[in-house]
Amino acid sequence: MLLADSREAVRGGAALVVWNEASLLVPREEEAEVVRRTSDVARELGVQLVVAYIVPRSTAPLLYENVLLWLGSDGTVVTRYLKHRPAPGEPAVVGTGPLPVQDTPLGRMGAALCYDEDHPALGLEQGRARVDLVALPSSDWRGIDPIHTQMAGVRAVEHGMSILRSTRMGLSAGIDPFGRMRASQSSFESSERVMRVALPRHRVSTVYAVVGDVAVWACALFLVALAAGALRARLSEGRASSLTK
Repeated sequence: MLLADSREAVRGGAALVVWNEASLLVPREEEAEVVRRTSDVARELGVQLVVAYIVPRSTAPLLYENVLLWLGSDGTVVTRYLKHRPAPGEPAVVGTGPLPVQDTPLGRMGAALCYDEDHPALGLEQGRARVDLVALPSSDWRGIDPIHTQMAGVRAVEHGMSILRSTRMGLSAGIDPFGRMRASQSSFESSERVMRVALPRHRVSTVYAVVGDVAVWACALFLVALAAGALRARLSEGRASSLTK
């Protein structure tokens, strides 16, 4: 069904197709066949295809790989990426490689998985790599929907990049570099399986992508200095008061 949905998206004009996080449960011995089939589809359709699936490693204790597989329009594997920042309590193997970044016909593309994009340091890595567009397979639940998708808009604004967040059990959205949702679709409110959106393919330069949290730390140090000055002044007043008694 996912491959059929991908074909439907391309018939509608898509040049990039992004699946939800954990779209498939893939036994390790079957992963090579999944890669082969999705590579064939990417090549057949001439589209950048970002798929996401789970590969179990053990059941006791529970441990799995949360995989993002990015396929170029010629069917080649651009990267096999493991989630770098699993959600709290998620029994996923922690990825350690660099974030995927690749020049494509759609611009300079990046990719990550769901909770990864909640971490400013990873977003800053994408911003400093001058990424134009991020593919972000994701998976939510009622308790964090739709705010988790809205949070992704913060990363888009910080680094002037578009984000395509394809979400299982939540709000999928195409977010432009100004944080605006160009299109959205809730899995709780719609039976549609494919969301289409047109997004800018060129980033907008931002100060934050250059300086990062320097301004934040400067403000924090300024507040500490003010507090220290106020404390010294109060202690001096206390000593002066006791001397005059």
